[in-house]
Amino acid sequence: MNPTPYKLQKTDVRMDDGRTLSYYDYAALEQTPPFLELHQGAAQTDPPTGQRVLEKASEMRWNPTRAEWTVYAAHRMNRVQLPSRDACPICPGVLELPLNYQIAIFENRSPSLSYVPGDVSIPDPREAFELTVPARGRADMVVYSQDHDGRFAWMALSDVYALVEAWRDRYSQHIALPEVEFVSIFENKGREAGMTLDHPHGQIYAFPFLPPYLEKQWGQTQLFGEKNGGLWNQVVEKELKDESRIIAQTDGFLAAMPFYARYPYEVHIWAKRDGVSSLLEMTPQERRELAGIMQNIAQRYENLWGKDAVYGFPTLMLMQQLSKQLGAERFRFHIEFYPLQRSPEKLKYRASIETGTGTFLNDALPENQAAELRAAAPHDVALPDVIFE
Repeated sequence: MNPTPYKLQKTDVRMDDGRTLSYYDYAALEQTPPFLELHQGAAQTDPPTGQRVLEKASEMRWNPTRAEWTVYAAHRMNRVQLPSRDACPICPGVLELPLNYQIAIFENRSPSLSYVPGDVSIPDPREAFELTVPARGRADMVVYSQDHDGRFAWMALSDVYALVEAWRDRYSQHIALPEVEFVSIFENKGREAGMTLDHPHGQIYAFPFLPPYLEKQWGQTQLFGEKNGGLWNQVVEKELKDESRIIAQTDGFLAAMPFYARYPYEVHIWAKRDGVSSLLEMTPQERRELAGIMQNIAQRYENLWGKDAVYGFPTLMLMQQLSKQLGAERFRFHIEFYPLQRSPEKLKYRASIETGTGTFLNDALPENQAAELRAAAPHDVALPDVIFE
């Protein structure tokens, strides 16, 4: 059966302090999304007026001993921390989102990175000892649904696919900014993972530099060059050949616990096709598959121990993608899931050795834990019954 053609419409509205709120409405081509008229009316009353300029922006300081930047955002110390359900700022009508919605993305009220007018260049820090510059960039909240008690794992699959489309739109917007070098789409699931709001949401950070971990991955991509198909083809081909760590796959994506997994139950999802370095290169069909395989992994995590998972399986999720680097097409879009629970009643702590040296200690072989995840439902990847055009 052919999927139903859908459309996604974005409406930008000015928020109370000058930030821009983007509502993402979607429905079948011949239908009007349920809240679209509300959002369009709000946009006429309060049209966006440009970028908000903070009274005091965050700053970045160069660490010459590690050759990396640290961002200082002192104004975030007083941000909302685990409010009651009735006071949730991203439920409809409470604080940030006055109207009902399907998906909403807006600049964080207390951002780590923000718009700063003026020169966007960063001085070359490689030979600097002391260097401080404004923390230019963006920091967004991505609200998956107006349902406060919802979870990504159990959302309607068509809604997950719409979220992929909204992520792609925001990525395209941010990566085009002259001051932005890298855009990170991520989620901290669970209070033990640093989540400060229980409402289902994620975040997007647009950095003015390539963070250390991505700088290493990009360096390795360049080092391998085209030899034996390049770094990422070798990574994917090894997992396909070994088979023992594969969790799920589609025509366009492979999900497996990598041979080099650092965390217990760590899963990566790689695009299989050459040239897919970001969400921007994916076809609509590949984006459908991405939604399906992401939810497949999320549901396996939820089902692995069920109610015996004392902490609810807190997990970090990060999309790794590059667009601006010369030769970025050799990079490969992938998603990394880092679970912070290593058994039904035990958490995984990144303690002294791992934090201070960067060398991880894993308590179990990925082959063994992959077998556990493979046995957890669902066994097959479902695809959305819609496709966005």
